[in-house]
Amino acid sequence: MAFAAVVLPAPLPALQAADAPAFDLKLDTISVGFDKRTCWVHARAGSIPGNPPSVVLTMQKLLLTGSDVFYSLNEMRTDDLGATWSVPTEHADTLGRRRVSGDVTEGVADFWPKWHAKSGKLLGIGLMARYEGDKQVPNFPRSTAYAVYDAASRTWTAWKTLSMPEDARFYSAGAGCVQRVDLPDGDILLPIYFRDKPSRAYSVTVLRCGFDGETLRVKGAGNDLTVAVDRGLYEPSLTVFRGRYYLTLRNDRAGYVSTSRDGLHFSEPKKWTWDDGGDLGNYNTQQHWVTHSDALYLVYTRRGANNDHVFRHRAPLFIAQVDPSRLQVIRASERILVPERGARLGNFGVTEVNANETWVTVAEWMQTNPPNPYDYTIPMKCGSDNAVFVARIRWKTPNAAWTGATAQPPPLVLPLWPSEPPAPPPGLSPDPQAERINDDGTVFNVRMPTMAVHLPPPEKAAGMALLVCPGGSYSKIGCSAKTEGAQWFTRYYQWATEWRLGQPTTKGAPR
Repeated sequence: MAFAAVVLPAPLPALQAADAPAFDLKLDTISVGFDKRTCWVHARAGSIPGNPPSVVLTMQKLLLTGSDVFYSLNEMRTDDLGATWSVPTEHADTLGRRRVSGDVTEGVADFWPKWHAKSGKLLGIGLMARYEGDKQVPNFPRSTAYAVYDAASRTWTAWKTLSMPEDARFYSAGAGCVQRVDLPDGDILLPIYFRDKPSRAYSVTVLRCGFDGETLRVKGAGNDLTVAVDRGLYEPSLTVFRGRYYLTLRNDRAGYVSTSRDGLHFSEPKKWTWDDGGDLGNYNTQQHWVTHSDALYLVYTRRGANNDHVFRHRAPLFIAQVDPSRLQVIRASERILVPERGARLGNFGVTEVNANETWVTVAEWMQTNPPNPYDYTIPMKCGSDNAVFVARIRWKTPNAAWTGATAQPPPLVLPLWPSEPPAPPPGLSPDPQAERINDDGTVFNVRMPTMAVHLPPPEKAAGMALLVCPGGSYSKIGCSAKTEGAQWFTRYYQWATEWRLGQPTTKGAPR
């Protein structure tokens, strides 16, 4: 196999909104109306590849007079790209509540289905919640629930819970309302939020899980992320864009973002801001990613949109392009995905349907602000009626990152040592500072040297490989431009390996 040395370009300048691929928006309403006792929430979908693909949307009813009291998951499905949808079908036997004892039951919430290509299964992941009557049991430890869909029979397996490692910090740990990344070998990078028993605040980590088509199991975990503000970090969502991984994170005061080279070890979280440095205005609710091969987007809600009457400013639903180097939202690119009609839109999902369309799904949540949070007539006065929306993002340039296409998979990141790297020479001690990544992709204090293998689509493989070795100094290496170079080469020519090596702990030490 031939190798070549190449001089790579300097880091890219700040992005402008015009750099984004053009897209059209079409807003469909697939359900409307509610019984005034409950309303539909948690509308999220998964796409089953085909021509055309089948899209399976799950949602559940919320008790309007309770706090996060949910019932069985229901399914709607389209086999003609949204031209028609089936009516909601309840899956009470497999995705409903189960009796524990007396009036105590357990059920699934915050569910998100997504196609798992390696197993050929639609795998849905969410949380398990416990109720006493129609009230959540306070301080009950969370756990991750999951189920698998059979496309032919249109049935789900009975939900199961993910077994976590025996670790006190995972006393309460779940993957509710999260976006995951599936790797080429079938492993799943699953972000979760967790806490130990004494704590009130949550931290976030990413689990590496195996899935054989039936059972989900934990194989490892990354570093812990937290902020010492109120309830910490929770409801994380993960994506991969041009070989770099990104987490967006919920906090009571602000949204946060973090980045990683390997999908497991992430940089210190920073607050979401506009590209002019101003506060984004998102707080105490989810944000999720829309990922195109040519641009990265964030979907979010925020203050400052004439929406003070909406609970926690959770409407309208916005989309804007992200500058992936500076981890900022480009203000000029912001567009409204779903308009505000009095009800909140903070619990939503993103589905890559095919290379030409990405859908954002959401239901109008018919509770409102105190002092009358259960008065559904208040949001109705602004026009809401528990509509279930599908905001269709129709790309003008096909999305080569779509997992059903012959696209670049995420890089395969391999440690260069089977466990810990060798100890430093006598007289030198490891740098006490943790590994971190700057906004521009510069990596400091590398603790675990790695090799990232970027593979091209099979039809473009040229039988050559490129070694990409980031340069730097005794304390840091520059990876951003090198990764973009590796991605460019694998998109068009050959496979590449990007090396991220450790650094000596003291200036003057042998390299």
